Amino acid sequence: MPVILHGIKDIIYPIVKAYFIRSTFLDRTFFDLLSRASSVREIVDRLKTTRYAGYLEGVVDAKGLEMSLFRSLIDTHFYLLSLYPDERVLRALFSRYISWDVKTVLKGKALGMEYEKILGHVYLRAEELLGRRDLIVRAASIKTLADAVEELSNTEYGEVAARGLRLYGETGDPAVFDLVVDRYTVGLIVESVSPGKGRDVKKMVPGGGFDDYTNELVLSFIDEYNLGLSLRFSDLRLTRLQAQSLLIGGSPYLNVGKLGKLIKEGASTAEYRALLERTPYSTSIMGEGKDPLLKSILLRRLVLASSTWRKTPLSHPVLVATVLLIENEVRNLSAVTFGVENRLPREEIEHRLIII
Repeated sequence: MPVILHGIKDIIYPIVKAYFIRSTFLDRTFFDLLSRASSVREIVDRLKTTRYAGYLEGVVDAKGLEMSLFRSLIDTHFYLLSLYPDERVLRALFSRYISWDVKTVLKGKALGMEYEKILGHVYLRAEELLGRRDLIVRAASIKTLADAVEELSNTEYGEVAARGLRLYGETGDPAVFDLVVDRYTVGLIVESVSPGKGRDVKKMVPGGGFDDYTNELVLSFIDEYNLGLSLRFSDLRLTRLQAQSLLIGGSPYLNVGKLGKLIKEGASTAEYRALLERTPYSTSIMGEGKDPLLKSILLRRLVLASSTWRKTPLSHPVLVATVLLIENEVRNLSAVTFGVENRLPREEIEHRLIII
C-alpha cells in the first residue's frame, strides 16, 4: 500500500475517487437493456463501454463473468483501502472476500470435491493482493475436510473452522460452514466500529453523526445474520440451543433476546415478520415468506448507502457506501447474466435485481 500522511486532508482524495466511481454506476436503463440481451456475449459486449471493460477478456459464460466482476469489486475495494487505510469498517469488509473463499473450500471438502473443482469456485483475488494465496490453496489441496481444518488451525480461521467441523459432524449439513464463518466475519465488522469492546456489542444505537451513520450500515449486517440464522436453523438441523448460542448481540432493532425467545418457541415466519415490522426494515418488506424478510435488510442497507452522498458528504461513510453499492451492482450483473444464459423470462430476471 502507498505511504500516506494521516489527517483530515488525507481523506479528501479517496472520497473524490469514490465520487468519481459513483458517477460510473450503471442505471436502470442499462440493466433493462442487458435483461433483453440474447446471449452472454451480447452482455459482455455492452459492458465493454463501462468501467468493467478491463476485466472481460476471455469471458464466455455467466460463471466466468461473475468471477471477473468480483475481481473488479475486490480490486476497487483494495484501491480505496490503500488510499485510506485508517478506515476500519472498510478494512473489516475486505475480510469478507477471504471468508467467502474459506467457506467455499470447507464446503467443497465436505462434499468431496476435487482440488481443481474447488479452485474453480474461489476468487483468490483478495489473497493475492494481501500475499496470502497459500491460505486457500493449501487448504483446498489437502485430501480430507479434517486435514483442511487442521491446515487452517494456525490462522485467524482456526477456531471458526474447528467449530464448523464439530457442527458438521452433528448436523451433516455443509451449510453450517457458511454460518460459522459468517458469524466470525460479521464479528470483525462489528468490532471495527467498537474497537476493544469485543464482537458482541451491548448497545450500538445510531444518532445521526458520521460514525453513527456507519453504525447503521454495520447494524444491518448483524440483523441480516441473526435473522437468517433464526429463520433457517432448523433447515441446517441445528438444535434451538445451538442456534441461540450462535446469535450476535448488539442490535437495538432485532434484539437478540427477542430472537432467542422466538427460536426457543419454534416461531413461525409470520411471527418473525411481526418483529421485523416494528423496526426500520418494515418499509422494505416486499412479498411473503422468508426471503423477502432477509431482502428487506439488504434493501435498507443499500438505501442507506445510496443516501450517504446527501446525508454525510465528504466523509468516510461515503467510502463504505461505495463498496456496498458496487457489490450490489456486481450482484445485479451476475443475476442478469445467469438469467440470460438460462433463458429465464425477462420479468423474472428483473425481479431478482435490486436497483437503488
